[in-house]
Amino acid sequence: IEEGVADPMDNLEEAIEALDAKISDTLVEVSLSSDVLFDFDSDQLKSEADESLEDLGTLISESEVLSVTIVGHTDAKGSEEYNLDLSDRRASSVRDWLVAAGLDAGLFTVEGRGESEPVAPNQNEDGSDNPDGRALNRRVEIMIRTRQAVS
Repeated sequence: IEEGVADPMDNLEEAIEALDAKISDTLVEVSLSSDVLFDFDSDQLKSEADESLEDLGTLISESEVLSVTIVGHTDAKGSEEYNLDLSDRRASSVRDWLVAAGLDAGLFTVEGRGESEPVAPNQNEDGSDNPDGRALNRRVEIMIRTRQAVS
C-alpha cells in the first residue's frame, strides 16, 4: 500500500468497531437505534445518522457481500398496522441512503416487523410505560451475508 493511502482493512475494522457489529463467520449483524437515525414517529433520517450510515456503507463496500437485509422495528405505541408500515419505511430509508451513497440496490432486501420482535418490555410489570424498554425496541437491524468470513 502506498504511503498516505489508507488500508481498506483499517477502514473495515474501524467501521466494525464503531457499529459494534457482531460477526459470526459469514454473517455480520448491526443494530442501530432508531433514536439515532430518526425523530419520533418519523421515517426521515436525521443528519446525526450520517456517521453511522457512513460506517455501515464502509462495512458493506469493504466486504465481499452477497446480500444485505435491513429490518425495521418499532415500540408498541400506536396500532400494530401503523407500526408495521413505519418500520418498513424506516428500513427503506436506510436502504435508500446506502444506495444514494453508491452501493448496489440489488444487494438489499427490506423488511418491516413493527412491534412484533421486542428486545425489551414496552411496559413495566405494573402496566406503566417503560420508555427505556421502548427505546431499545425502536431499532433498525442490518444482516450482512458475506462470501467469506469477516475478520
